[in-house]
Amino acid sequence: MGYEWKEFLELACFLAENKEYIEASKRSAVSRAYYSTFCYVRNYAKENFGFNPKNTAEDHRYLREYLRSIARKNKKYKKWTEIATYLDKLREERNNCDYSDTIIGDFDEIVREAIDCAKKIFKEIESENWNFNNFLQFKKLIKRAFSSTA
Repeated sequence: MGYEWKEFLELACFLAENKEYIEASKRSAVSRAYYSTFCYVRNYAKENFGFNPKNTAEDHRYLREYLRSIARKNKKYKKWTEIATYLDKLREERNNCDYSDTIIGDFDEIVREAIDCAKKIFKEIESENWNFNNFLQFKKLIKRAFSSTA
């Protein structure tokens, strides 16, 4: 079992409330919010959709494109387009916080939106996981029911 990427989101929430090193904490909060979701989604896509990352910086763009292609191929996965859009927004804000000398806009709002966006991604995937696991359990029950009557 690998690292629990959701811990980065918990760290982002902690950093957002930090009263020391305020700007550094806020910048780091946005970065951790992005990486929590990027890594979680990447691993989910690997396990469930056959995503094959190259372990390069291009994986960030490649993952978002891959999610959109899944949604185009099967309407049942249309929410992956929304998740890719959330990742776009988070990546943009993460780049801004990691590389820009000046943050334009309401910094508190940027941090709040990044954390909320990350939470939405986790919620969407966890509900997908729940539905998928329930489907598998239902499938096993049906199989058992029919095999016991034969």
